[in-house]
Amino acid sequence: MKLINVKLARREKIVVCGGACLVGLFLILNLVVFPVLSSKEKLQRSIEVDQQRLKEIVALGAEYEALQGDSGGIGKQLTARGKDFTLFSLLERLATQGGLKDRIKYIKPSTSQTKGQYQISSVEMQFEQITMHQLFKYLHQVEEPRNVVSIKRLSIKKHKEQSGYVDATLQVSTVQPV
Repeated sequence: MKLINVKLARREKIVVCGGACLVGLFLILNLVVFPVLSSKEKLQRSIEVDQQRLKEIVALGAEYEALQGDSGGIGKQLTARGKDFTLFSLLERLATQGGLKDRIKYIKPSTSQTKGQYQISSVEMQFEQITMHQLFKYLHQVEEPRNVVSIKRLSIKKHKEQSGYVDATLQVSTVQPV
């Protein structure tokens, strides 16, 4: 390799050194200072987002604790029903009390799903040729708060042969301790 020997005047050396200093300063700013400042801003934004998330988690935790406290009331209602309680027998007993037992076309229990310490039981039943008054009275008895029972689905159709009467299909669910 051949070395190039360049002779520069003093003024030219000052200009070249100044240019080299500017390029060096530019590189230091772009490769060191600006990334550090940028990461500091990102870190600050990240801290703010994390603080907001922490506030949400604390609020959700308080809500969870409140709901856990409320579930104790439901647990008391479930144990008050007795260990021999079945949704099928409740629905059949209420239909008998309301004079609808002979109007039941079918009544079939569904398999139960287990969710934690509770089991969800469902029963589907169909009534034929009942009045709306009878249906409303029956639904009111079924969803009595002390029963801890809910109607998940209800289908009402006009009875084909007799006016003033309806056919109703309903799906009822409840929660039972395992």
